[in-house]
Order: sequence, then structure tokens, then C-alpha cells
Amino acid sequence: MSMEPIPRVPLVLVVEDRASIRHLLEIALGQEGMRVVAVATANEALECAAEQVPDLVLVDLLLSGRRGDALISALRALPNGDQIPVIVLSGIEGGLAASRAAGAQDFLAKPFDVYELLARVRRQLGCAPTSGTTA
Repeated sequence: MSMEPIPRVPLVLVVEDRASIRHLLEIALGQEGMRVVAVATANEALECAAEQVPDLVLVDLLLSGRRGDALISALRALPNGDQIPVIVLSGIEGGLAASRAAGAQDFLAKPFDVYELLARVRRQLGCAPTSGTTA
């Protein structure tokens, strides 16, 4: 009897100050079988990332306190932080340019389509789609 390896469950760190969007992302990513840590501030995100390096970060650019692009720079300074894929979710004008300048791998304008977001998350993580969420 051969034992198949247990697949590793990706950890996604969601950094969004709006509780409704944070909750939506927690549900959608959880239904995809991912572990999710959702926080409202950049400082909370840095604490979480220092404890356990996430496999991917979803971040809003406009956060209270430190902006999302500054958070990306701070994440990059952590051990192995330069290996973390980051997807920026933002509705601000110039958000794409700011996310590129900060080193994000992808950008989605708000309001976003949750199926498009999930497709981009799976692409960044190298995951196959689950049976229930084809767009």
C-alpha cells in the first residue's frame, strides 16, 4: 500500500480594510480549499507574514496607516519576502502603475469579478481550478 503525499494547502494573506470585501475574499478563497488569514492593516499583515510566510498576498492600496504599496516593499524585506506573489486590488486612479512600481505580480481594479480574482490567484499559486468554480 503506497501512501500518497498530502497536498500542501496554500496560505493566502488578505490585507483589506473594508470588512465586507475581506469577508467575501475569506469565503471565496476558503471554498477553493485555501487557508486564509485576513487582516485590516499593513502592520497586522507584517506581523502575520513574519510569523508564517504566506504563499500569496492580496492587498488593497488604500489602507489606514501604511499604504499597500509601502506594505509590499516591507514584505519584500522579510526573509523570503521577495518570493511572495502579490496581487493588488484597488479602485484608485493610478493603482496599476503604483502596484507595478511596488513590485506586485498582478493588479485587479475594484470592483472586481470574484471568478477572475480566483483564476489569477490559482495562476500565481500554480493551482488547478477546483470543480465548482469555473468562470
